[in-house]
Amino acid sequence: MVNIQNRSTPAGPRIKRVAAALASCAIGFCSIVAAANAKQKRGVTEDDFDGDHADQVTVSSIIPLISAGEISGSSNLIRTKDGVGFNFNTADLEADAPYTMWWVTFNRPKKCLSACECGLADLGDPAVDAGVFFAGGRMSDQAGQANFAGEIAYGELPPGEDQIPFPGIEAPIGPGSEVHLVVRAHGDALSDPDALKAQLTQFNGGCAPNSCVDVQASIHRSQLCRKRSRR
Repeated sequence: MVNIQNRSTPAGPRIKRVAAALASCAIGFCSIVAAANAKQKRGVTEDDFDGDHADQVTVSSIIPLISAGEISGSSNLIRTKDGVGFNFNTADLEADAPYTMWWVTFNRPKKCLSACECGLADLGDPAVDAGVFFAGGRMSDQAGQANFAGEIAYGELPPGEDQIPFPGIEAPIGPGSEVHLVVRAHGDALSDPDALKAQLTQFNGGCAPNSCVDVQASIHRSQLCRKRSRR
């Protein structure tokens, strides 16, 4: 089985430590997530992004994009002074099929049509400073479940072919970004090894002869944006 997680742009040892702890939680919430939730309640200050600030972990549900109902799973986003990392546990996928994960980032979320709550309509607005780029890829298991994980440093972008699919929408993640994690389906696994690798690493991998579609998402709002909006 081929699984490709995006580790090409390391974001520092903090993310590795926290991501490892989150991965061990599976879909349940362990103590580190509970601590992060408590941290969220006290709000975020600008000092959180200077020096050795405390790591921030947010937890979000998974939203189906092409079907109704609820998905059993959650995603965790870890923000440190170096960059961001995520763990995304999900279900309700096609069994034994290739999927990719994509970062969708809005670096100036206060400029979105709905301030601090960005969406698809904001991607093409230069004032929002948005980006869409590769975060990882893997095969689902026989039960249609998958666990994605990845990390990237602030200011970095992935170097691979077809991993920044939309010219002009390629801003890297910044500390105060709103981050959406999007799962893209690439149809049935192709038998050719190179074609299968493309299905796991490229936005359009396998879209011919198959068809591709975004199937799930998880949204992590910018706490810093909301904090500033309340001033």
